[in-house]
Amino acid sequence: MASVAGGCTAEFSDAYFLDYGDAYGVAMEGGEIVDEAGIRRPRYCYYDGALGDAASPYLIGVPSDDIVTTFCSNRLPVPGVIAFRRDGVLQFENMPQDVLDEIVEHRQQYFSRPSNAIHLDTYFLDPLEALNTAKQHNRIYNGHPTIDSPQLCFYGGDAIAAELSNLIWVPYDRFVDFFTMSPLKMPAVVKCREGAGEAEQAAANEEFQQLLRAVEANSTNVCTYLGGLARAQRPDFSEPVLRVFVVTSRYTTVMQYCARGVAKAFERRGCRVMFVMEQDERERLCFADLLSKYVEFNPHVFFEINRYEPRFLNDHVAHIVWWQDLLVRKNMKTDSLSVREREFHYSISTHLDEELHSCGASAVRRLNFCIDEEVFNPGHNPARSRKVVFVGANYPSFVDFSSAAQCTAVALLTDLLVAGKAFGPEVLRAVAEQSGVDPQHLAWRLLPYAIRSLTVRWLCECATIPVEIYGRHWESDPVVARFFKGEAPHGVAVADIYRSAQYAFACHAFDINSQRLAEAAACGCTPIVFDCRELAEPPYWEEACLYFKTQAELQDIIDNDRRAPHSPHAIAAGFTYDRAVERFLADMGPVVGL
Repeated sequence: MASVAGGCTAEFSDAYFLDYGDAYGVAMEGGEIVDEAGIRRPRYCYYDGALGDAASPYLIGVPSDDIVTTFCSNRLPVPGVIAFRRDGVLQFENMPQDVLDEIVEHRQQYFSRPSNAIHLDTYFLDPLEALNTAKQHNRIYNGHPTIDSPQLCFYGGDAIAAELSNLIWVPYDRFVDFFTMSPLKMPAVVKCREGAGEAEQAAANEEFQQLLRAVEANSTNVCTYLGGLARAQRPDFSEPVLRVFVVTSRYTTVMQYCARGVAKAFERRGCRVMFVMEQDERERLCFADLLSKYVEFNPHVFFEINRYEPRFLNDHVAHIVWWQDLLVRKNMKTDSLSVREREFHYSISTHLDEELHSCGASAVRRLNFCIDEEVFNPGHNPARSRKVVFVGANYPSFVDFSSAAQCTAVALLTDLLVAGKAFGPEVLRAVAEQSGVDPQHLAWRLLPYAIRSLTVRWLCECATIPVEIYGRHWESDPVVARFFKGEAPHGVAVADIYRSAQYAFACHAFDINSQRLAEAAACGCTPIVFDCRELAEPPYWEEACLYFKTQAELQDIIDNDRRAPHSPHAIAAGFTYDRAVERFLADMGPVVGL
């Protein structure tokens, strides 16, 4: 081992090298360290100076005058030591503590909101810079409040032999053809080689914009052609097996699982199903690619959630839309929801019904959230801990904290919550008028934020028994952070959490019959539910749930081990995807001749 300064922990630290050759040599040795979490992993070797071409993902260039900025905007391990040569001998000294403290402080601020992200999917004219940036595994903001994605680093020239899924070779002369049909996210910007002048970067920007316009024009032509083929395909409902085309997106916290549950239920009914969603987090739905799959599959039924895209459907195709979000107009691709006869609109609440009718839907059917019984069930482990679990995200991005009106509205809502007041329509209108906030934004963004953030904090303050919080963006709340266990992937991991606990916490603004409630109940958890019955539709399951309106009522439930009179399993019985598909088939059967 090289010489080490007094008190330095070079044996156990990632290192910042002042010379590329030294960093390369240590990285190629393949040494490992045990990090702060007790995990053995390869050592990261960062270096100053010109970028090298080594493919090792643990050898990364970071300019010495850009250390803090670089590490503030990603989650790379921060180097604990600086490596340098003295009298020809490689030595290590601890990274200055003020530098480490500054990185920690800025990281907390940067990752507190997804919209703080500074990175963009980029086409690099320098392959080495593309390689080096890809190794940093930066994340970008997609406009979703909780779901981000990796920064994609595209480049041309000679292909680089590196196993990095976010490093993608696309020669410049193949740019248009590639992105016309590729589901990969398109680069948003182009970056010249280091040291390029303003004029060179401006010229590259202009040429890049021309390429983007060419992709758009090419995609329009392809979609027009494929759309014509799709509209000409008339399905034959006398065929023995129905073909069902289900489309959704991974950029959703609930919708993708609902769509997959519907797809599996159709398959259990003997239907052929094509399930279209991004294959991984590098992709976005590409309409040309979607149309190509649709034409090849030639479905009888087209199913989507929170999206209305009937323009390429043959008049005989049955179109099922399940609405779960108020942003109806934003997700409509036509001026009206009554474009075709064979349309079947379903919604989860009366609030959505009103919006759908105003957008032209002539008939709206009720369909609450559903559960996947293969995943969410009591299981075979009877042991449950006397604890409360909550699975769900915090919603700080729902509020523009720079807006005095929105902050006033949140404060007013919080005061009403603390006082235990009911949020009837008149109360919400009064808050909207007093704060000057749009009533729809208040109801669908500010109210959910206020209720969730405050009631989860109440739960943690009432924690005389163990409390576990899972989800996203709770680490920034100092009260909740101590109970925060990180994100739990939807599915078996969430079901296992529910199966381990006596109580599950549910805190929605205007919905009792939520997906979380049904999933927890199906796993045998007794739901502790924020009382929003003044806004929610029945059934309310009073015999199977424990309701609270104030922190004192919540404290009483926890301290006195309150029990619901009836088992929670009755809640889940009516919320299965199999029953939903039975509804779909029964509703469209007389119309399509099934």
